[in-house]
Amino acid sequence: TLLEVEIDLARKAVQAINAMQPKPRFAVICGDLVHAYPEKQAELNASQVQMFKEIFSQVDKEITLVCACGNHDLGDRPTPGSIALWQKRFGDDYF
Repeated sequence: TLLEVEIDLARKAVQAINAMQPKPRFAVICGDLVHAYPEKQAELNASQVQMFKEIFSQVDKEITLVCACGNHDLGDRPTPGSIALWQKRFGDDYF
């Protein structure tokens, strides 16, 4: 399935990040981090966010992960609620 392909690619990305020499100071993950919209498909979105976090938690702890949101992460038209949810899950929504 498409989800299985995405999971495999995410794991390969983690392996590639961890294998870089010299070790990078940070890595940027550009959205969409998940497929399900936060306000339209809240439960599915939450489970996909959890899966994303489980996979990317394997990045070497010395490498800072910077996650940039996409439209599936905030919605096509971000709302105060979707931005607050992003901040709760991932931190700052600006850099």
